[in-house]
Amino acid sequence: RAPWRTLSIRAPLQLHADSPLSMAPQLHALKVAAAGAVAGATTEVLLLAASSTPARRHVLFFPGDAQMRRAEMEADLRHGTFELAHHSLDDTLPRVQAAFGGDAHVWAVRPQRMVYQFACYQQFARVSLIGAAEYDGDTPKAGEALGSLLEGVLAQAIEEKTVDAAASGLPLVLAGFSKGCVVLNQLLAELGAGAPAARALIARTVALHFIDGGNGSERGAFYGEAPALDALGEAATGRAADAELRVHVHSSPYMLESPKAPWIRAERDAFAAGLRARGVPVSVLEYFEDEPPSLERHFEVLGALRVAN
Repeated sequence: RAPWRTLSIRAPLQLHADSPLSMAPQLHALKVAAAGAVAGATTEVLLLAASSTPARRHVLFFPGDAQMRRAEMEADLRHGTFELAHHSLDDTLPRVQAAFGGDAHVWAVRPQRMVYQFACYQQFARVSLIGAAEYDGDTPKAGEALGSLLEGVLAQAIEEKTVDAAASGLPLVLAGFSKGCVVLNQLLAELGAGAPAARALIARTVALHFIDGGNGSERGAFYGEAPALDALGEAATGRAADAELRVHVHSSPYMLESPKAPWIRAERDAFAAGLRARGVPVSVLEYFEDEPPSLERHFEVLGALRVAN
C-alpha cells in the first residue's frame, strides 16, 4: 500500500472581497543575527501573529525562489518577479495561516540573499550561487542558526507585545516551500550526524511540511540518507499523542514532472517509504494532479494547502 493519499484539487483557495484573507495583512518585520552569521549579516523574519487566542503553535515558513515583499516584486521589472507579485510574502502568509489555523503565529524566514530571483539560504546551508544546497551534517549550521534566530525574534516580538510571553513555549511546525525545503533537508542532515542543536529543535517540532520542494534543478529535493531517517524515527518514538511528530509532503506536477529534475518523484517516494519503514507518520498529498505542470499552480499549492492540525 502506498504511504500516501492523493488529493485532486482543481482550484486554489478563493478569496471574497469581505474575507479577512483578502485584506492587507499586518506583517511585522524583525531582523536578527543568527548564530554563525557573518559579522553584520542579519536575517529578516516577517511575522503574521495569530488572529485568535490562545496561540497554539509557531509555523516557521521558508519561502521559495522569487518570493519577496509585494513592493519589492512589483518593482522588479528586470528579473520578472513582478509577474508573480500576487504570490508575494504579503499574499502568501495569510494563506499559510489559513491552512494551519488562526491560532498559529506564522514566521516567514527570508533567505540571506536573493540572486536575481533565486533564494539563497546561505545562513543555514552551504549553497551555490543560485541557492542549490550541498547538505553537510558534519558542519552544523541550520540547527544552531534556527535556534538562535527563533530565540531572537521571539524576544523582539514579546518586547514589542506583538506576541505574549507564553509564545516562547509553543511547539514548532517547520514548513519549506520550493527552494525553502533545503533548510529542512540541511536540518535532517545535521540530525543524522547527531548535532545537538538540530536534535533540540526537532524535539520541539510536531510537524515537518515539504511543500513542492526542489533544490535548484539539482538532486536533493529530499534528504533521504539512512542516518537522518533513523534519527527522525527515534525522535518520533515515545511522544505523547498531542506532541506526535508527523511529516507531510505536498506535491504538484510542476515538480513531479519537471524535465529539469526528473528524479524528484523517485526521491519523494523513497523518502516517504523510508520514513514509514521507521514508524514516522507520513502523508504525501498531490495537488492539481490532472493538470499539466504550471508555475502558477506551483505557487497555488500554498492557497490550496490541506493541513491536519
